[in-house]
Amino acid sequence: ALELSGFYLLSFEPELGDRDGRNHKIKIEIPGRRNLLLRSRAEFAVGPTRVRTSEELLDEALRSPLLATDIRLKVETYNFWDPETRKLRVVIASEIEHTANPSSAVSLAYALLDSKGALAADDFAAQVKGPISGSGTQTYIGAAVVPPDVYTLKVAVTDDAGRRGSVEHSFRADLETAGQVRVGGLLLAERAGRGSPLHPTVSGQFSSDTLHAYLELYSDAEEQLKNATVVIEVAHRHDSTTLKSAAARFHESETPGTRVVEASVTLDSLPPGDYVARGIISLFGRRAGQIVRPFRIVKKDAD
Repeated sequence: ALELSGFYLLSFEPELGDRDGRNHKIKIEIPGRRNLLLRSRAEFAVGPTRVRTSEELLDEALRSPLLATDIRLKVETYNFWDPETRKLRVVIASEIEHTANPSSAVSLAYALLDSKGALAADDFAAQVKGPISGSGTQTYIGAAVVPPDVYTLKVAVTDDAGRRGSVEHSFRADLETAGQVRVGGLLLAERAGRGSPLHPTVSGQFSSDTLHAYLELYSDAEEQLKNATVVIEVAHRHDSTTLKSAAARFHESETPGTRVVEASVTLDSLPPGDYVARGIISLFGRRAGQIVRPFRIVKKDAD
């Protein structure tokens, strides 16, 4: 019993060459104390260090009940009609912050769960493509085709250093209605500069002078679509006075029963603050419905 009353705990860091899975001898001596009986392990074995793949790291982050916070990211969803499957095409847009490690490649995965907790869709991108903006963010765009329901979307990212971030977003996948017309969208976007491509504003923040809006109209009655008009309005609330507006442009779609709608609204005279964009749909000259999405005007960075 006395032998168990005290002990020393020794540790060491194996050399890289020791991590080969083989048995290596350990010899411990106490200089000048040859009359002591020393008991210790006589050998050890260490396997090679296993580096987990980005897919494994992302799977762990998606399964965890806690959100990963090493990398900040935001997510937004937009509902459109998929005529081929007669289901909804949910566009998933995520904004990933790169300020802590601007040169690092980022992997992304998402899991979409329906109202019963069953997996409805998932995806894995080994490397998120696309440029990093001047503000240090990168945008991922994906899509999932699902039936109408209430969904929970979880998105996770990881970089070359193993840092992770995740976010969770619940939403209803469905279309708005305006009379006999169904409405998909409303997607808001801005340009980083003249001639640059449009990027969905995942965070809903606008620093440019122009808000670009995109939505789609669907109907089995072609006459309804031919006599539809859309105006994009900007206001403080969904039911407040219109501050800015622009008539939308219609584009013919190759898909029967679909019309693509776009508009650009100038924001230059509006002060920073919270606003909503309203898509006002009229049929045969009479207002039939609206679709609303909030956004925020932020101050531009000083030159």
